[in-house]
Amino acid sequence: MPGVPGEALADAPIGPTLQPGVYAGINRQIARNVLQQGEDLKPAQWPAGTTINGFTTAKEIPLGGWLLALALGLLSLDVLPRWPCPGASLPRALP
Repeated sequence: MPGVPGEALADAPIGPTLQPGVYAGINRQIARNVLQQGEDLKPAQWPAGTTINGFTTAKEIPLGGWLLALALGLLSLDVLPRWPCPGASLPRALP
């Protein structure tokens, strides 16, 4: 959203060009609220038969053991081809 002129912050109505929130400048901040002074926030009145879904969280799936087993399996696949060769070593860098 582009900048908002200071005069609009003081007295312009809330709308698409001036949304509620905290507006900050170099040396000050101003908050524009949705509700005007003296208004009350009331609970929503839903029609009969409306299903209201709240905030729910999905059940956690413990993956720590599976990921550890996968990591150890991949490590063993990497190590096993070198293990029976006692003379096998890491390649040396050329001088």
